[in-house]
Amino acid sequence: MAFKRKDSAFYWISYVNHLGKRIRESTGTTKKAKAEMIERARRDQYAFRRRAMVDPEVGYATTFGELIDWWWKNYGCHLKSPTIKGSIE
Repeated sequence: MAFKRKDSAFYWISYVNHLGKRIRESTGTTKKAKAEMIERARRDQYAFRRRAMVDPEVGYATTFGELIDWWWKNYGCHLKSPTIKGSIE
């Protein structure tokens, strides 16, 4: 829910980012409906990133090979059989 602060003319929003930290920021708009649209978009974006297996350090312009290396380092090395890495490479 968008809210106004006493010291600001703009609406502020509050949401939880992909790391689980609560963020409060100014929207830069004086329209409540627009501020609530921005808040909904941010909540949806970060909720998807929190629930999906997406590392915040990995950008959207990464290659498939970089993604596989990241997955192997964080998850794949704990598998019983390491043969999957050879088949992917």
